[in-house]
Amino acid sequence: MPWGTIELEPEVEDWLLSLTDDDFGQVERYIDLLAELTPAGDRDDAHLILAALVGGLLLARAVDDRALSDEILDRVANALHRALG
Repeated sequence: MPWGTIELEPEVEDWLLSLTDDDFGQVERYIDLLAELTPAGDRDDAHLILAALVGGLLLARAVDDRALSDEILDRVANALHRALG
């Protein structure tokens, strides 16, 4: 059952299309996580989860070490699962 819809802005679409397959896969993984963890109709939780994901993605992309970047993203996902699961 779909949890909702996302309005895709042209700038976001351009950015998504510019990603490598690996980076797109990571973004897709976190969009799926957002959908999985967000209760239907709970905007406060949705905003909290989205803020955590965006923060994690920004931090992970700021480091120049792919292994550390992946570790940051995994820890964000695990923390969200623990907090909301």
